[in-house]
Amino acid sequence: MTTCHGQGKRLRGARKKGKSTGLVVRLRGAMRSWLVLVLTALIANPLPVMGQVPPGSTLPSLEGDTQVERRAPTPRTVRELTAFPTITIVEPRNGSIVTREDQGIAISYRDARDELDLSTFRVFVNGVDRTRQFQVTPSGATWRPQPRRSADPSRDQALERQSAEIEARGVGLPEFQQVLTEGQNTVVASIKNLSGNLATASASFVLDTSTILATRPIPRSPLEQAFLQPPSFPLSETARRGAPTGPAISRDLTQFGYEAFRTLLPTLTPAINLPVSPDYTLGPGDTMILYIWNIPGTALYESATLAVDRTGSAFVPRVGSVPLQGLTVAQAQEVLRTKLARYYSGFELRLALGELRAISVYVIGELARPGTYTISPFSTVLDALFAAGGPTKMGSLRAVRVMRDGQTLVEVDLYEFLLRGERGIGPPLRAGDTIFIPPIGPVAAITGEVKRPAIYEIRPGTSVGALIAMTGGPLPSAQLDRVQVERLQGGGGKVILDLPFGAGRGGGESESLRDGDLVTIFPGQDRLNSAVILEGFVRAPGLHEWKPGMRLSDLLKPETLLPEAYRDRVEVVRVRPDFSREVLTVDLRELWASNQTPNPARDIMLQPMDRISVQSEVMGPAAVTLIGEVKRPGTYAITKGERLSSVIRRAGGFTDKAYPKAAVFTRESVRKREKAQLEDFVRIQEERIFSETAAVAAAGESAGPLRESLIQRRALLRMMAERVTVGRLVLRLGALEEVEGTDSDIPLEDGDSLITPMRPSAVLVLGSVRNPTAILYQPGVPAEYYIEKAGGLNKDADKDEVHIVKADGTAVRGYTKVRDVEPGDAILAPSSVEPKYRPLPVWRDVATIVGQFALTIASLATLFR
Repeated sequence: MTTCHGQGKRLRGARKKGKSTGLVVRLRGAMRSWLVLVLTALIANPLPVMGQVPPGSTLPSLEGDTQVERRAPTPRTVRELTAFPTITIVEPRNGSIVTREDQGIAISYRDARDELDLSTFRVFVNGVDRTRQFQVTPSGATWRPQPRRSADPSRDQALERQSAEIEARGVGLPEFQQVLTEGQNTVVASIKNLSGNLATASASFVLDTSTILATRPIPRSPLEQAFLQPPSFPLSETARRGAPTGPAISRDLTQFGYEAFRTLLPTLTPAINLPVSPDYTLGPGDTMILYIWNIPGTALYESATLAVDRTGSAFVPRVGSVPLQGLTVAQAQEVLRTKLARYYSGFELRLALGELRAISVYVIGELARPGTYTISPFSTVLDALFAAGGPTKMGSLRAVRVMRDGQTLVEVDLYEFLLRGERGIGPPLRAGDTIFIPPIGPVAAITGEVKRPAIYEIRPGTSVGALIAMTGGPLPSAQLDRVQVERLQGGGGKVILDLPFGAGRGGGESESLRDGDLVTIFPGQDRLNSAVILEGFVRAPGLHEWKPGMRLSDLLKPETLLPEAYRDRVEVVRVRPDFSREVLTVDLRELWASNQTPNPARDIMLQPMDRISVQSEVMGPAAVTLIGEVKRPGTYAITKGERLSSVIRRAGGFTDKAYPKAAVFTRESVRKREKAQLEDFVRIQEERIFSETAAVAAAGESAGPLRESLIQRRALLRMMAERVTVGRLVLRLGALEEVEGTDSDIPLEDGDSLITPMRPSAVLVLGSVRNPTAILYQPGVPAEYYIEKAGGLNKDADKDEVHIVKADGTAVRGYTKVRDVEPGDAILAPSSVEPKYRPLPVWRDVATIVGQFALTIASLATLFR
């Protein structure tokens, strides 16, 4: 007994709206009884587009499960015909005959996908394609059909009125159909006669889609998974140097040929539409048409339909039973001529085939759907395999056996069809033949720069060159001077073979493959070797062909330059063999002084990969660069007088993580002035150090250690002077609206740069402390807190010179007075000057240098917090 589930709860919920009043209860009871009657009537009298429910099924209703009863169907009588025509439904994707019954259509397919395209079915009536006269439509229920009943227009009209009434009362047919079909796996279809001139008006059948080939991707087979895994390396080698790297070449390969049986599913055309082979032998089930003419005293001609019965004989009028099994059509024609010559003289005859028999063959082995298949007598091995869904990925495509009478008749290689399109492989099949798919043989995979990388089944002795040919050949980008083979060793593990290809290279293409080999064709280098690059203000920038003996005048002619091109200086950038760069400059006005013939003295010889750059006489727009925590960092063109806040706004403003107080604003003009001042300062300090050294020596003191110390200090001054020339301009920045209109909202210049870091989380403590480090920022604590966290000041620390370099670049002297230490600040504690020598003015200047250096350190440190 079948119980359908689904929308019963929906119906029940829909009926329970509103309050439970007495009137509602009475109406609900009446409605329940009415629905039970309607459901029973609909099931017993199905609509043409709906399915029927088998007797004995139950349907959920508001009162519970309702038993379905149906009266026995009335057989249809069609005018003068006493039987229904034979209806044949052909599934075009595998050519199988779905059903062929005289008294109805009943077919059971099953598939968990529930996907079936009924529009692809073809309908044949008595062997004639009448698809256009029929309509195949899905119905909404699951059932096994009963014999057809006669069509009654009045009954159909009554059902339509009942359906309209149900919809008007809130329970539509779609809901009812969903109740019936919930949880089912089969599809119901109806075949309706559109022309009205055939013996059948309509019929219904069940399509249970299990034998429909799936269109989903096939899961990877064990062979595909085996080739997917790259070889592993020793743990010690991997830990020491890492896994070796190379070109990224996919190992995700599929087995060749198997997808064809899921996508290239042919339709078996009825035998009436196919030419008959001369060697076709007659057998039980074949029908023939015998034409006789030129019979004295008769009409123009006579004809008779002959059918070969199970005994192998056909009944011929006036002659009787004639054995024809095993004869060709031509042989049977001569036999009938001899038989009829006893009764007629001077006649002519011709024997033509009518409807042909179907044959059954066995398809077994590694197949998607092994079993017995009824196919056309003209079917080949391919047709039978397509009907069976094709071999599985563990089945062989190259050793398909056709067996007859217990012996192997022939072994078929399906690669002949898959690679060369030879469809007529193998002999014509006969009834009782067996097609056996053995397990797959040796395989080899090929990947890389070939037209069809895949896993191929190989025969013994197949070479690397033959495998490459199976793929359709290498791609133009392939590097064929080295082909690599990854091979399994007998005792486990893998080895790598590099095979030389091409004439005179050792003949690697003749290397025999083994089971499990993976052949890799690497891509060639895509570097340019013989070209020159022209860029800038020219009419045809880009790559240009380089030729031996090519000169600059061959590439840069006066007409190739744009009007704004700068002709006084053209740069030719060249890379020497040692990879150093060489820049050659050429004055085009001198090169083309005569306007006709280039000046040989200025016409340099070009080399491969030279880069010729032509600039513009018109200066480009001024630009500034925004880096770090702005929403759209990059380089922005500016107009004259444009201010900093305007560019920040164009960049989307600061991000949520930005710390504008520590932003570093640099300007090229400031950097140049700063560098010049520092160089002057270093020069003055070196003179002071030299004078101090002379003074100490004249005083009679030992000048050796002091001289060495002063030399080291001079080197330190030089190093500091070189490192602090960053060109920073101190600005007090904050939120964008706080910057606009302030002194820090300065007009911008070409080359300005703003680096905005993320908010730091520490305060730097540097200089003469026990442990110079970064201390986690604590709100509201003084500078002494951070110095204590760094271990306190050293004995030689100059407490009077301890100062704080703020994150914005300013410096505050007297750390005890500073209470608002902020994230990104740096506390600098310089060392005191030793008093045993005469105080030198240099130390105060050195402290100033160190303070400026710390300023830069503090600013840059905020960028990495």
